[in-house]
Parts: sequence; structure tokens; C-alpha cells
Amino acid sequence: MRKVAKIVLSKSPFSKTEPQTLIEKYGKYIKFDPDINQIRMYTDIPEYHEFLLEVRANLLRISQGFELEYSKEDYDRASYFILGSLRLVDSVYEDEPEALYVRRCTRCNVYIDQKQDLIIKKKTFRPKMVAMTWEEELIVSPDVKSLIEENGWEHVEFRPVFNKVKKTSPIAYQLIVTHILPPIHAKTELNRVAPCPSCHFKSFRLTPEHAMYYAQEEIDQFADFNRTFEYFGSGFFPRPYVIVSKKVRDCFLKHQIRDATFEPIFFC
Repeated sequence: MRKVAKIVLSKSPFSKTEPQTLIEKYGKYIKFDPDINQIRMYTDIPEYHEFLLEVRANLLRISQGFELEYSKEDYDRASYFILGSLRLVDSVYEDEPEALYVRRCTRCNVYIDQKQDLIIKKKTFRPKMVAMTWEEELIVSPDVKSLIEENGWEHVEFRPVFNKVKKTSPIAYQLIVTHILPPIHAKTELNRVAPCPSCHFKSFRLTPEHAMYYAQEEIDQFADFNRTFEYFGSGFFPRPYVIVSKKVRDCFLKHQIRDATFEPIFFC
């Protein structure tokens, strides 16, 4: 597991050199994508700190974010993974969350208690696919639902997902994970979203440069499908993360399930 800086350089009126000069000088230590003008560089090498010093010395503008890059060994050793998706599906009710959810309170406007089935804008939903809806819900194609059922994995239920044209039969299924894990280990670096002063609802942000940790002695409490005790995200739709076992990940990879992502979690 290594931390990667995602850097964008630009000139200021006082810059002493061109960004391209530093890009060429540090070419051996960076990956540069000219299409988005982004530099990727590991933060655990001395050249990263030298690069930052040169940026400042040459009065260049810099913006940077961070993410973790997991090695093959990280994936091979991991027993559990955060399940996500690269594909975002639009909702019919993007501006009307009250149509699908009960508003938790009038002050924080958090929608977590679902009262109606999801309705998405897609007319078709490809086989072997996992997607994330506008409401931050994971949905799967009917054949993925069947795959989960055939394997007998517990603590996961399914709610039908419809489209706006054909509401008589489901186009996909929403994953409803019922097994709640213990709280995350304190080693996990979480950013806390300000709690609601009225209903006291709490949620967090797990930024891309930080990994998720659980206590080693709690591993026996994990099932094949789990959800975090904590909610993550701000705005209307904070959600628990879905955490699946290596067995689930291996099965999804074997059957070439599309757009599913798996981020390792760690025990300490």
C-alpha cells in the first residue's frame, strides 16, 4: 500500500520556469497524463519532497490530492473488501428524495429510511453488472442476484429496481445488507461530518488516501456480506459501506462481473 499524490502545476505571473521543465526533470519518478495535465508521484520517495521544494522555489502554482495504491500482495492477503462500483446510474427522483425516502429530520435533510423501490433512468441494465445509484445505493443485474443466491451467502436481501418506462418487472435489484459490523478501529483516519444539532445523526468521510482498519479480534464477527456501523458521506444520502469477503470477490472476478470495485480493508 503506497500513497500517491495527484498533482496539477500551472504558471503564476511570477513563475521562474515552466511546469514542463519540472515534469521533464522528474520524468523518471512521475507518471504524467497530458490529457488531464495530471502528475502522479509516490509520496514515500525523497524525490517527491525535492519536487515540492522546486515547485515552491520556482513560484509555480500547485494543487494536489492523494489516494492509496494497493499492491497485488495487498489484494492477495486481504480477507475482506469494500464493495463499490465505477458506474453511476441516474435516478428519476434526483430532485425529489421524498418520493423514495422518509426525511430523517427537517434540519439535516438526511434520507436513509427507504419507503419506495428505486426507479432509475436507464431503459436497460446489462448482465453481469454492479452499479451505484444517485442515492448511493448498490444495485446489481438479475444474473448477479442469482449468483449471490446460488452461493447461499447470508445477510443480503434484494429490493426490486424499476425504470420509468417499464414498472411491471424489475430491471435490476438493490442490495440490502443486514449484517452490521462493530465500529471501525481508531487507526482509521476518518473526517467527521458535523452532526445534526437536532437529531444528532453522525456520518464520516473516509478520504482516498486513508485505509479502513478493524480490530483483529473482531474478524470472527464478519460474514460474506456486511455493512459498516458508521455512515459515510454528507448531503442527502450518507450510507454505510458494504464489505464483502474474499470469497465474494473471487466469485465476482471469476464470473467477470462488470464495474464492481474492491478496496482491501486491514486488521490490526
